Amino acid sequence: MLKNLFKKIIINIITWQAKQVLKKHNPMVIGITGNIGKTSTKDSIAVALQTLSVRENKKSLNSEFGVPLTVLNQKTGWNSIIKWSKVILAGFKEIRTKDYPKILILEIGADHKGDIKNLMKWLKLDIAVMTQFAEVPVHIENFDSKEQMLKEKSYIVKGLKKGGIFIFNADCEDCVNISKKVRDDVKTISFGEKTGDCRANMIINDIKNKNVHSQINYNNKKYNLICNSVIGNASILAAMPAIIIADHYRLNLPNVVESLKDMERAPGRMRLLEGKGGSVILDDSYNSSPLALMNGLKTLNETNVIGRKIVILGDMLELGEFTRQEHYKMGSEVKRVAHVLVTVGSRAKFIAEGARDAGMEDGWILECSRSDEAGKEVLSIIKSGDLVYIKGSQGVRMEKATKILVDTNVVNVSKDLPRQEEEWLKR
Repeated sequence: MLKNLFKKIIINIITWQAKQVLKKHNPMVIGITGNIGKTSTKDSIAVALQTLSVRENKKSLNSEFGVPLTVLNQKTGWNSIIKWSKVILAGFKEIRTKDYPKILILEIGADHKGDIKNLMKWLKLDIAVMTQFAEVPVHIENFDSKEQMLKEKSYIVKGLKKGGIFIFNADCEDCVNISKKVRDDVKTISFGEKTGDCRANMIINDIKNKNVHSQINYNNKKYNLICNSVIGNASILAAMPAIIIADHYRLNLPNVVESLKDMERAPGRMRLLEGKGGSVILDDSYNSSPLALMNGLKTLNETNVIGRKIVILGDMLELGEFTRQEHYKMGSEVKRVAHVLVTVGSRAKFIAEGARDAGMEDGWILECSRSDEAGKEVLSIIKSGDLVYIKGSQGVRMEKATKILVDTNVVNVSKDLPRQEEEWLKR
């Protein structure tokens, strides 16, 4: 109870400070929400607008804590009263600063009912971006239904100022439905692979050159977009709102597209890393959901490799009543695209069950209880030319498997893997 009271007090203080900062400095505000792809989209927008005066969330600080902390340019104090005291003191200084950014780029999440609705009571947006939703969304366990979750996410539109812009994924039916309900004084712009005002033609994964590339069509012009160090359509889709927003701010789009090529990619999101023994690690270990995993497996299927395709899959959390069926469904897809399956956790056992029922030989399936155990097992069989895909929800800590399998002579673990902060490493 004392912990909850402390949390409430901290939120009230930093939210009040954030309101004062916005009132005094009046920056333009860009908000990003959705079910998957928020952080990559936020990072791409920040790179696209880097010639301007901008500030964005660090990592995935997108909650009732994270958003005001970003406004105040502070990090979380975790469970330390001393650290939070320093945050609050710094917040008062930020109110008085004369050097405040002109644009804030804020990833906005919703783990519970009321999260975005409450933020939009004090946070007004110039631009809102909606990325994508899944048939069975992540965090659905904390909502009564998918409809309730979508309603919560849609509050971001209500936070738009008059004359604001709503940018949405035209390939996502839920995003399209939300776009139909925006006010008449808000402009809508869509993006996507299949349709949209901004469209990606032929997304191609190139494992040899360790990148994904596509031709982007926008406003009757074509741009060749390359995203290095990653594969999969997620990085392309994340870059498209960035291109739209850069155009809105009248930036040179060829230069923007070039800047997106070698931008620093968020750890654990379809990152291509050098593996031990001449292997390649496709590290998607930051988090997991059914749609994100399906997209990862689709990418794996479309990627040609010299050796085998090995997948290490951990539990997908917060799926509620859909837990068994969504894990089981992934098993048949794994059988279709991979040579070896290693699961981590009690829920991921249903992936193994689904793979067996789909005809995958039991000898190529291994079930583990911990991610480090899975990493060691794969290390014992890995060969040159193998591609290892790693994914699981945050609570399963799949980065521990990645850490065992990457070539540390090439890969900077503290920089290239997720959750390497001291607070995470203690857990």
